[in-house]
Amino acid sequence: INVGQNILILDGSPLSKRRQLLSGLHSIYALASLISPFVISLLIRNDFDWRLGLKLFSAVPFLALVYSLV
Repeated sequence: INVGQNILILDGSPLSKRRQLLSGLHSIYALASLISPFVISLLIRNDFDWRLGLKLFSAVPFLALVYSLV
């Protein structure tokens, strides 16, 4: 998925915005890798079942998909 996102930016963005978009994409990767351990530890501390955590994490992209279709 990450390679596909990079290719989409390289193919679909104007040359003047390409660096900015790639930098933003990599910043989001870094933010996600920093935040995810904190979210997991918060779920564990509050006795969340891992299945429930997976459902909660998968709900976010699903809601984004539904929003984009509406």
